[in-house]
Amino acid sequence: MKLAFILILGLILGSTFAKIGDPTINSGPLLVRYMSGDLQGTFIVMFYKKSAPSRRTSEIRAELNQKILQKYPFFHYVEADVDSGLYNDVIEDFLVDETELRHSPTVMIASEGTAYWVHGTGAVDDLKYNLPNYAVELKQ
Repeated sequence: MKLAFILILGLILGSTFAKIGDPTINSGPLLVRYMSGDLQGTFIVMFYKKSAPSRRTSEIRAELNQKILQKYPFFHYVEADVDSGLYNDVIEDFLVDETELRHSPTVMIASEGTAYWVHGTGAVDDLKYNLPNYAVELKQ
């Protein structure tokens, strides 16, 4: 019961953090299509495993919201649960290390064909520091 509550809360928060007006991106093919130009701007994608300990996923989600998404609401935010199987092609194409995801989410920021990846302790602070180099909206 507790796990179900945490998962539902995560889904609600994930949709809350999404940019208003963004389409729902719930599969690898859609993510690639939008990142390839159908949706302009900077993407922040959190890859996680639903089967991993939820505490660390919740912490990263909250940190992303507090340190980045509240300040930059124009970024496109996507949560990709690799356990769902809906992102298998993206995991393979992007070379996401599923072993690391057993412990903590991996987060990517991408725009205009460039990306920066972070994982583990201090990941969100590292991402925040590197935003100006990878977010098209902050380069202008």
